[in-house]
Amino acid sequence: MGSNRRGCSLTLRPLPAARNTQTGCHYLCGALEAGVVLLQWYEPMQKFMLVKHFDFPLPSPLPVFEMLVSPGEEYPLVCIGVSKGPAPVQAVHFQTINLNSLTSWFTDSGTAVSCPGPTQVIQLDGETVLVLIDRSLKLVNLQGLLLRRHFPAPTVPFDMAVESVALVQNCVPASWRHGVQVRPLGSAQVVEELRDTHWTFRLLRSPSTVIIETRPTEEPSGASNLYVLE
Repeated sequence: MGSNRRGCSLTLRPLPAARNTQTGCHYLCGALEAGVVLLQWYEPMQKFMLVKHFDFPLPSPLPVFEMLVSPGEEYPLVCIGVSKGPAPVQAVHFQTINLNSLTSWFTDSGTAVSCPGPTQVIQLDGETVLVLIDRSLKLVNLQGLLLRRHFPAPTVPFDMAVESVALVQNCVPASWRHGVQVRPLGSAQVVEELRDTHWTFRLLRSPSTVIIETRPTEEPSGASNLYVLE
């Protein structure tokens, strides 16, 4: 590690984590009011160290804040937005900050129009990204191209306003205000579903466990129930 890397004790907002499988390096990324910081795990000191600080006026609130690990790049890209792609085959346009570049940091052309409603980005591996956008789920590569050859249904539309998705053991649970359903990854088939207007549902994610939180619709501040999705 270079001598210019120092300890960082910043107060950060969301901290997405990523691992570069080619180098084995672990990263955290933080969004400040007017910029982005990247931290890397430094094994000899047993802590994360600041390696990049990029000043850029971020949108508020941030529609998306995730890292995308691109093969061949040392540092992850920082995704700060996602919108519809310019063509059917390019279904998604990622608005990213390239922390590997010294000149062209922000990769957005400025012509993309953000989609209304919840958006979410989950990188599955070096070539596959799961994107919730425009009330549909899309499986694309890092260029936003649909992975038609890899999945029977690279685009899955929803008939409800899905708020959040997760991935557990090749299944995709999706939650909306009054329900949750589960589909196999890359399939339009619904294998489990629960709808109940008496309860509100919220999906709580972790790397290995998905938890569903429910609250009575008539008592939004009342006690909640937590269920582990198996």
